[in-house]
Amino acid sequence: MGGRNSKYRYGTHETAQHKRGDKETRLEREKGCSKPHESQIQTIDFSMGHLPEGYQEQDLFELVKLIAGLTVLIEVQFCSEKRLDYWQKTRTKYPGSEWKGKKTNLTGSGRIADIFQDKNGPKFCICSKCKEDNVQRELWTIIVITATHVVFDNSEANSSSCCLFYDTDDGNYIQINCTKCRWSHDSGDLCFLEGFTCDRELFNNIDNKIKQFNVLWKTIHDRYALDERKEKMERKYYYKRLVVVVSHPHGGPKKISLGRLDEQLKNKLKNDTGYQLFYDSPTCEGSSGAPVYLYGQDWFKVEYVHSGTTEDRQLNHSTTWCPK
Repeated sequence: MGGRNSKYRYGTHETAQHKRGDKETRLEREKGCSKPHESQIQTIDFSMGHLPEGYQEQDLFELVKLIAGLTVLIEVQFCSEKRLDYWQKTRTKYPGSEWKGKKTNLTGSGRIADIFQDKNGPKFCICSKCKEDNVQRELWTIIVITATHVVFDNSEANSSSCCLFYDTDDGNYIQINCTKCRWSHDSGDLCFLEGFTCDRELFNNIDNKIKQFNVLWKTIHDRYALDERKEKMERKYYYKRLVVVVSHPHGGPKKISLGRLDEQLKNKLKNDTGYQLFYDSPTCEGSSGAPVYLYGQDWFKVEYVHSGTTEDRQLNHSTTWCPK
């Protein structure tokens, strides 16, 4: 598994064109979608029983909930004039290229990867609320990871926002504005966005989630690695391993999708070598950029986000993780 080289598969990417408050249009698009919505689990309904047999572990259950807690809806209101026309020397149209230089309502998903105080950046917030209250509030930087075809460059990042804790349609979520594209890899289709908050309660919430998340993925990784050494050919998780995707399908409230790994391909892109996953975890338009968790993965070495679906729509696939 994953030992052979392959040409990058592009398939159909899963950004969506949707206004967050337009529930009627979203429901119409959901009805017209051929993907299995019944297999996508509302975060508030997720229980241990949803995990497949052999994976009903408390630490995995808690990890999935934490991934969901860190997953965000990304809204992009402008498409860069520099957005590609085609994918990497192919005739496959690049997502959103028809909106280049124009306003748009493109949506995707992403995950909060970090929150910290930037030693080289401003220490206090100057937002309208802080100015109005005449109060100095500390400022924290929020890093969100998504796909490059969701947010292509700084011009798009400046017109983008992230909705945190958007789990239901009751309007109980927090919105932060993005300020720049911190890092981007066009070939691997991966980027990091940057935003800010002066909300200490929000900082504590996210910081605690990330700390718990790091403990749990490492605990599971270490257990999986031990199983791998003990039962190299017979370990229960090697083939058809669990793949978890948490996203905002159709630009609506987030949902959890569980499925199995079909293939892990090694790809050479320009000067990098990366890995692309293929799985049957159900996704829809709006899932592009969503976090993808392969059971037992070392999150410090690899980071997968969702990209799209294969041409025959039988499998979904991640972007290609390129360590450089």
